[in-house]
Amino acid sequence: MFLSDRGLECGRFAPEVQAVLPGFQAVLDAANEMRNPQLLPDHFLVALLRANGSCLAKDCAVLGLPPAALASAIGTAIAGTTVTAHKEPTRDLIAPETETALRDLEAFYGSADVPPGRQEALLSAKMLRNCTPRTLHAFGYGGVNVPALIEKYEKMVLPPDLKAFAEDGSLLAPSFDRIALRILRRVESEGRSLGLDSVGTPLLLLALVGHQDGLTDRALRSQQASPRVLYEALVLRLQALGRKGQLSELKLVRSQVQEAAQRVLEAAARDAMEHDSPLIGEAHLLRALVEGDPMLCGGTLRENRVKPDELMAYALRNHTAAEPEEKAKLSVAEVVRGLRERIVGQDHVAEAIEPLLKRLEFNYGLRNKPVGVFLFLGPSGTGKTETAKTLAKFVYGSEDQIVFLEMGQFGSEYDKSIFVGAPPGYKGFGEGQLTNGLRDKPESVILFDEVEKAHKTVFDVLLRFLDEGVIMDPAGPVRDGRKCLLILTSNIQLKDACDLRWEAEPEERRGDGPHVPTLKELYALDGHSRQAVIRKALGRIEFFRPEFVNRVEEIVLFKELTLEDFAVIARRQVAAEAARMEAEKDRRVTVDQEVVDFIGARAFTRRDEGARAVGKVVSSDLVAPLIDFFVSPEGRPCRHVRAVVEGDRIRIQPAQGGEAC
Repeated sequence: MFLSDRGLECGRFAPEVQAVLPGFQAVLDAANEMRNPQLLPDHFLVALLRANGSCLAKDCAVLGLPPAALASAIGTAIAGTTVTAHKEPTRDLIAPETETALRDLEAFYGSADVPPGRQEALLSAKMLRNCTPRTLHAFGYGGVNVPALIEKYEKMVLPPDLKAFAEDGSLLAPSFDRIALRILRRVESEGRSLGLDSVGTPLLLLALVGHQDGLTDRALRSQQASPRVLYEALVLRLQALGRKGQLSELKLVRSQVQEAAQRVLEAAARDAMEHDSPLIGEAHLLRALVEGDPMLCGGTLRENRVKPDELMAYALRNHTAAEPEEKAKLSVAEVVRGLRERIVGQDHVAEAIEPLLKRLEFNYGLRNKPVGVFLFLGPSGTGKTETAKTLAKFVYGSEDQIVFLEMGQFGSEYDKSIFVGAPPGYKGFGEGQLTNGLRDKPESVILFDEVEKAHKTVFDVLLRFLDEGVIMDPAGPVRDGRKCLLILTSNIQLKDACDLRWEAEPEERRGDGPHVPTLKELYALDGHSRQAVIRKALGRIEFFRPEFVNRVEEIVLFKELTLEDFAVIARRQVAAEAARMEAEKDRRVTVDQEVVDFIGARAFTRRDEGARAVGKVVSSDLVAPLIDFFVSPEGRPCRHVRAVVEGDRIRIQPAQGGEAC
């Protein structure tokens, strides 16, 4: 089918393969460029990565891995010495591994009903199964899970019939891609915030317009229309239909979706199938909405200088659906282990958080309150924000599910309008960072960083939110944060209130006063006794008023990092820089333990900066000398060097027994 006695039968491949690999010339070019005597599966992968629009290139780009850079890395890994000028993919040029891949592709077609438009993905899967280990290593180092990618490509089969609703009236989430699902979740959260009892087409349009940097947002900007103005107009229109100042229990089920909106969702499913899309995407929702509700388009859209026909044309040019959203949640044991590995020197933090994690894994949150309210206390750079990211991954499936609020920017009473927004007509309308964060990520970690820097007026607004999990947006909607985990951080340390230390101090330094427990002793107590001691100590700090402390579910202390902790962090960061240098610059760097200890000790002198000091020292004391050496005449040809300590600096020298310079 694909391989004959003459060689590669290019014309037998499906149109989508011929579109990205015309005549397979790119495969031949890769083999010639890399000086390989035969066509390897690796050359097909390089050609697919370089092709615009190939599924392999798109998937790598989604992971943040530039396809061209990966193709270059593969080329370097498999480069040979044979100078060739292959002009046609003849039989003698097909390597045994390539023949195996093509035979596997033929066998797959003989045993499965492969829908049109999927041969390119299958070709990528078979070449990945048969490429060299060096190419697999390049993919893996770039963060690509190759086995999962192969499995995904081999299972890419169009569903026989896409539907928006199941037989019981619930939304069929597997029919929608991750972006469309995000928009539909926004439909629910915006509808609840506005007090609506049903989903209509204006609410669907509001969710599409409010999805920043989405296809609808770009389509509006392409015709010089303002998404924000249209969004505000839709909010004002919907406010008149909802219960002001109240949250509703709106859900995207057929019984709560108006007939016009039902027709739009079902039309989006048909549109996706007509365009051979395996999932319903934002473009399908937008096209179905514009076609399905001419009154909305002729009214609200045209009033805001939006041309519906241009929206349709833009959506027609962009109808590719994104892959389904997968939330890889961790188990409690995994997150506790991950915290101990990731947050150096703070093992007690994982133990303090573990009860909350177990409750969430059991899906038993607090009723009519946020998922949890935590206060993290400790010096800067000790892992408070990293812990919040880890919790976001555990609870919500991704570290991106964080709304980060730097409370220092709300230091005056006038900053309340930036924090929660302002009423219509006033500066700050629609710009509340907390309320907009809840609108965009209704299920997330809300991180209030350095909360002690907020002004009293802003802080008073925060108190009700901590207690009830809801907050009024002056623009009208009531924002719901009851599915959010609230984390407040502060650099204020308990030693400022009662002379606490991680280790017990010598008797001569403690004096004759009453015994004050050390942090180690605190975390040896049961949870209730520990919280009682901590809260009593916080009462001596003016900022921590009782009405605030009483709203916090758990107060967690982060200790100062020791010299040993800095050495551990230094070892990790040095190893990461060495790996990056080898991957990106093909230069191997051997680092002795004395270099790691040297960097850790240097960073320890800057311990007020916390763990961030290590990265700065690595950059100035190790990376800079490496670059200076590699660009010098002596070091330019070197591929393997060693870093050693010489006096008060790190010196780079050629490695003995390595490649000659």
